[in-house]
Amino acid sequence: MPKPVVLIILDGYGISPIKEGNAVFSANTPNIDFYQKNYPKALLHTAGNEVGLPFGEFGNSEVGHLNIGSGRIVYQPLLRVSNEIESGHLYDNPSLEKLKKHHKKNKSKIHLLGLISAGGVHSHIEHLFSLIDWIGKNNLKNVYLHLFTDGRDSPTKSAVIFIEDLSKKIKELKVDAKIASVSGRYFAMDRDYHWDRTKKSYDCLIGKSRSKTNDIEEYLNDSYKKEITDEFIKPVIICDKDQNPIGPIEDNDAVLFFNIRPDRTRQILSAFINKNFNSFKTNNFKNLLVLTMTQYDHFKNVEVVFPENPLDKTLGEVLSDSGKKQFHIAETEKYAHVTYFFNGGNEKPFKGETRVIIPSPRVPTYDKKPEMSAYKITKRVLEELEKNKQDFYVINFANPDMVGHTGDFKAIVKAIEVVDECLGLIIKKVIETGGATIITADHGNAESVINPETKEKDTEHNIYPAPIMVISEEIKKSKAEESFKEIFSEPIGALADIAPTILDLMNIEKPTEMTGVSLLSSLK
Repeated sequence: MPKPVVLIILDGYGISPIKEGNAVFSANTPNIDFYQKNYPKALLHTAGNEVGLPFGEFGNSEVGHLNIGSGRIVYQPLLRVSNEIESGHLYDNPSLEKLKKHHKKNKSKIHLLGLISAGGVHSHIEHLFSLIDWIGKNNLKNVYLHLFTDGRDSPTKSAVIFIEDLSKKIKELKVDAKIASVSGRYFAMDRDYHWDRTKKSYDCLIGKSRSKTNDIEEYLNDSYKKEITDEFIKPVIICDKDQNPIGPIEDNDAVLFFNIRPDRTRQILSAFINKNFNSFKTNNFKNLLVLTMTQYDHFKNVEVVFPENPLDKTLGEVLSDSGKKQFHIAETEKYAHVTYFFNGGNEKPFKGETRVIIPSPRVPTYDKKPEMSAYKITKRVLEELEKNKQDFYVINFANPDMVGHTGDFKAIVKAIEVVDECLGLIIKKVIETGGATIITADHGNAESVINPETKEKDTEHNIYPAPIMVISEEIKKSKAEESFKEIFSEPIGALADIAPTILDLMNIEKPTEMTGVSLLSSLK
């Protein structure tokens, strides 16, 4: 049995047969090329039904790490919430019933907060439409929408279209609802503790910002003319003709966050519910009812519309039960993914699990520093490998995804080349210690950063597969073969098969809860 077994997740590193706009193909990656030619490899599905999403939906980091770490297809909040809504459970939901009673008792406002997008990563506009329908059917008044614009999981200038569709839906359903504020996700959905960004969005939500407009469509179009795309829309309050905010959050109100994913909503949410919050000055609201669409965290003072249970017998738990020591490391941007998500929604480390977070660089966008914290991660991993005390490692390199979202082709190529350099250093050390390395990805991004038809930047995820390579001297090929740059093959499995493959490598029995299969005998 090799020791250690090292799982390296190249976030946003997919494989596409299309060469144009493909930073993965264009990057000079001698190490990855060598591994693909000389060790067993294959491609894995990362999107749609194969990872618990609706057919054709792009994968993402949360989905990818849940599937990888749990060893099974995990039905994602998008599909789970959509199924609940389609089944009619929105209309007899106990949490929404509490919202209705609170609203009527206090004669207060209802606020819906979240990302307006059809991307399905953090939210879906159809869920918002369903909430508005529920509001209309219950004849609720004084409803205000606080919208976070996307530009990453949907086209960069699509907010105007989404808002137009939303306005039509409100009119069609004859609901008393108005847009009260708008903020780019760069501000409202920061997860890297840039509290100055969060504050700008928060101030708009409570009606205290100096940034105001009477016409949100005009404001967005003016932003586009200045090359400010949806992700970076500066937070703004919508005001009446006297320049008064039309719908600020106040005492006795009800606030519902309709995002389905927690990691980019925790910061803004904490400003409303954390009584010890001290990152910036907040209002000490009285009698404020706060709801979230799914479980964001284990907050006692939040109603969850569609709660879920943590997954059992994930890879981390099985390794812990087997007495193995494990080491989870990532930079800030992906730390939650190699811990909370990889462990199936469990916040606490398992026995024998060490977690290390490397701070992400504090830059406006990662094309300014495409290496991000890859070198620091590598240094820390090499130090740990030298001690030779860990049985298993999971390492995330965020560069292909986070730099990929900028759409800066040269920077993305640079990011991939940095990661390739880091892989060479880590895998050399793993081989020296008699271990094995699995290289994979959670979803695609960097392999498709220019739309081949429009020639515009493509900053979204996609449906392209992820590679899986197993690098061990015990299974090295006798003769070099083609890399994925030279030949594209059909996927033979999905992300759910990675954990069983790791357990197979470590001679640990797969639990019945894992429905994925080991790919060791199928890799070529």
